[in-house]
Amino acid sequence: MSLKHGSIARLKFRNFLTYGSAEVVPGPRLNVVIGPNGSGKSSILCGLCLGLGGTPSLLGRADDVREFIMNEKNEGYVEVEVVSKELEERSAIREAGAMRA
Repeated sequence: MSLKHGSIARLKFRNFLTYGSAEVVPGPRLNVVIGPNGSGKSSILCGLCLGLGGTPSLLGRADDVREFIMNEKNEGYVEVEVVSKELEERSAIREAGAMRA
């Protein structure tokens, strides 16, 4: 089953909160993120929100996007790949430059 227009095709994290380097590829239907406390479930949701243009204040977790960079790292990013009907391809939205310490 292919992904529909507007679907999240991929999330990529680099030095973001609990993730040094990670990629999440959701399926075409319902996706559930489960795991023990501190395993990074909220980090995935924060990355999705910030990657799609949300602000840190919306998350109530930090005042500045730089606070989402992993400890002891100078920069990080979140990349969200979205299926685009108009382009008939996947478009990547990358929140990078603003996440430099």
